[in-house]
Amino acid sequence: SPSAYASRPPRRRHGWCFWLFRWLAFRLLLGAGRSKVGRNSSSCWRELTCTTTHYFTQPIPNPVSWFAHHAPEWVHHVEAA
Repeated sequence: SPSAYASRPPRRRHGWCFWLFRWLAFRLLLGAGRSKVGRNSSSCWRELTCTTTHYFTQPIPNPVSWFAHHAPEWVHHVEAA
């Protein structure tokens, strides 16, 4: 019944769990960035042109991807920067 849930005190969040998820997000974002600008990165990331082909090569392209693929070159430079 709804009253049983209302009488229960709120759960206390564990601080270590919060910081563990933040550390995981930091590591994932840092790793993604290093793969783009690191020593073994593709030349298209250094030239800021990788998004010109990304929209049609992503796993599930959507209807907007055609417009994004045909956007002006400067838009792709801004997206990759």
